[in-house]
Amino acid sequence: MVTLTTISKKMFSLEKISNSFHEKTFYFIKDIYKVSGYTFKKKDYIKYSKQRSIFNIYADGKIFGTIALIKEKDTLPLPIYKLYKQEIDLLKRSYPKICEIGNFAIDKSSKDVLGVQALCGTKALFNEIIFEANRESIDLILIVVNPKHVSFYELMGFERIGQDLYHEDVNAEAVGLKIQSEKIKSHYFFATT
Repeated sequence: MVTLTTISKKMFSLEKISNSFHEKTFYFIKDIYKVSGYTFKKKDYIKYSKQRSIFNIYADGKIFGTIALIKEKDTLPLPIYKLYKQEIDLLKRSYPKICEIGNFAIDKSSKDVLGVQALCGTKALFNEIIFEANRESIDLILIVVNPKHVSFYELMGFERIGQDLYHEDVNAEAVGLKIQSEKIKSHYFFATT
């Protein structure tokens, strides 16, 4: 039986980069975000370098997709705090160890007419996030997305944590989402068989 997982392994190579600034990834994200009308500042990307694990997938030797897991540190709160501090403070009472997914970008400009490469790439990247969150014993995973993408994340089991707000860092509307680590591990989108 051919699954998205077996297709992904044949389509991509994967790289993990921890605790550093990765220039090629920065420019890849900046280019992808620009197509959607978002801004992406180097200083904001560098700011979280020491607490971020980056996962890149490559197709034909070029970055095709990227995602990052940003771990909370006492000295630097997660980027989501800028928009949803009250909501996050309440969540931390029940979920003491949290992290944030950031900088998710997939190159949709390829000849991937049916979207199979993008879907497989997305699945591969999110599976790496789940593995990393489990390794770090994370209780709750957070993400800020454009409201037009909420339905996609809800299919994966994410839930809203607040109202839509303007996010000046990317120059777009945004909404915060959450998912318990236990829930995401068992979700059908991430099944590996």
